[in-house]
Amino acid sequence: MILIQNRCIIGPPKTYTTSLHRHLCPPGVLVLGPQLDGQIDKHTTSIPFGFKGNFCVTVRNPYDRARSLFAHWVKYHNGCTWDVFVFEHLRSGLFNIT
Repeated sequence: MILIQNRCIIGPPKTYTTSLHRHLCPPGVLVLGPQLDGQIDKHTTSIPFGFKGNFCVTVRNPYDRARSLFAHWVKYHNGCTWDVFVFEHLRSGLFNIT
C-alpha cells in the first residue's frame, strides 16, 4: 500500500507493485501491514486508522498475472509444472486471484 497526499493505493501481489513503490516512494509512503497469511508486508489491505481520502486498487490482466505468479512459485517449488500450478494451486484457492 502507498499513501501519497490524500490517496491510498492498494496493490495486490503481482500487479506491478514493486515498480509503483520504486517510482512513487518518496514522495509517497510505503505502508506495511498484515496480510491474509498473517505476515507483515507491502500487500496489506488494512487502511491506516483515521485515513480520509481517495482509494484505488491496482489491477492486471489475469492471464499475465497467473503467468507471473507461476514464475514466482517455481522459484521456491522446483519441478512444478504449469498444469499442476493451475489445477492444484490456483483453482484450489491457494492464491486469491479473482
